[in-house]
Amino acid sequence: MASKGNHTLEKIDRRRRVGPRRAPTGMARDVYRFLLTPLEQKARSAGNKRHFFGEGWGATLARWLNAENPPELGKNTATSRRRVLDLICNIHNMLAAIADAPSSDLFNHPTRRMERLQRELNSRLSEYPTTAIFSFDKGRTWEFEYGAIAGKYPDGESLAVHSLIQLAQAQLFYRIRWCECSRWFVARFAHQHFCSQRCRKRHHEKSDEYKAGRRDYMRRYYRLKNSGKVK
Repeated sequence: MASKGNHTLEKIDRRRRVGPRRAPTGMARDVYRFLLTPLEQKARSAGNKRHFFGEGWGATLARWLNAENPPELGKNTATSRRRVLDLICNIHNMLAAIADAPSSDLFNHPTRRMERLQRELNSRLSEYPTTAIFSFDKGRTWEFEYGAIAGKYPDGESLAVHSLIQLAQAQLFYRIRWCECSRWFVARFAHQHFCSQRCRKRHHEKSDEYKAGRRDYMRRYYRLKNSGKVK
């Protein structure tokens, strides 16, 4: 996916708020739809809210997998989510094959497993093409922009897939995780295993260590209460 070098953070933030850029009116809706924009360029701070590298891509992917996307991005079905999850599995298998490959020159000496997985992965990726579009910006200003979504699948699914590609390209693929509350999320930190503080606390409260500490606390509390030292 190509991206323009002159995108500013202000422009990126504006597009994030108003949603993906629509292709020019009059073009076939099922061919040229939303324009992909680089949601994250670098880790930064804005006011009191911290933003992390890849956070925008992660949010786009997680919203689709959790069926929380806005309706204008298309119908989010279990079949659509399964296609995205299958692609995640394809990438995972490919990275595992690379890690297990005996050769350091994978271009000239790939394993048969890698060749098979590469064909399968590239076949899947070809189902989510992008193209360039001509559009007007302000007044009489016009431009060619790259990354307009094309293809037959819902807009939100294509955005999720391209966000997945960006995460993998940025070495953040293994940050895509499944929380025990049955929600997908992209971890901000390598040690993050829960989508929220509430889930982390709930998990901790289920541990034997927490339960033992709680029982000990309640025993001491009832002893003090029975002694009359506390009400």
